[in-house]
Amino acid sequence: MSVEKAVVFERDISNGQGQYDFVELPRARKVGQSYASSIGTTLNSFVTAFRVLTIAPLRAGGRRWEVLLINGPGTCVVVAFALMLPRVSCHDAML
Repeated sequence: MSVEKAVVFERDISNGQGQYDFVELPRARKVGQSYASSIGTTLNSFVTAFRVLTIAPLRAGGRRWEVLLINGPGTCVVVAFALMLPRVSCHDAML
């Protein structure tokens, strides 16, 4: 439902002329899911987030995300880690 509201909002503020992308990432852990079974879903969420937020922009000529909205620990921890990992890795490699 949030994506639907965002599409309507973007369409309204840009008079249908704006260019934007929405990406839905799989949740790392569903409500009530056991920690043991969430290992696979967390890895899936991380790989998807890393691919979409880090690798895809590099392939598109360095295009970066302007706004990133994340909500709740079900996905935001994985997204933050996927975005910070390359920065930390590159920083350590320079030392």
